[in-house]
Amino acid sequence: MRDIFPTGVVNVLAGGDELGALMSAHPGIDKISFTGSVATGKKVMASASGSLKRVTLELGGNDAAIVLEDVDVAEVAKKVFFAATVNSGQVCMAIKRVYVHEKIYEAFCTALAAEARNAKLGSGLDSSTVLGPIQNQRQYERVRGFIDDIRKGAGQDPRGCRTTLRRRLFRRAARCRRARRIQPHRRRRSSSGPLSRS
Repeated sequence: MRDIFPTGVVNVLAGGDELGALMSAHPGIDKISFTGSVATGKKVMASASGSLKRVTLELGGNDAAIVLEDVDVAEVAKKVFFAATVNSGQVCMAIKRVYVHEKIYEAFCTALAAEARNAKLGSGLDSSTVLGPIQNQRQYERVRGFIDDIRKGAGQDPRGCRTTLRRRLFRRAARCRRARRIQPHRRRRSSSGPLSRS
């Protein structure tokens, strides 16, 4: 970027949690764009309000996919699996919920579970890896919390939720069937992990 933009137009800053608070409150910054949790979005907005800077917030996505009865089930299961687990589900646009027409529900669940079972877990540096590690221990525990809620609500392991811990911060993709009983506070939040509910 140095060769394209004049000095000072694009600045890349790295830091901990304190850096975001300093930037959103700084009088020399006119616009803040934030993607993340609702709780942090509220802090960003409150901090930015001191200088009346413009704010764009993308908060707590819970994206859904709708699968109709006339699809090629195997082909769409592959696409839904990819869209739910790309970057191990740690992107804001990852699919979190799947609504499937009742006529193809069983076939779709079987195909999606097969995709999860067959996905290669490993290093993100290996080009054949489908699912890399969860970004950090705190995020890993968050994903575990979603799965634990589903297990408690269903009274058993829903098909596809038998997850495997392989090395630290790796979690096999889980596709949790009829997971309606997930706790309300989790229903509204992104899992930010390789987990989808159908």
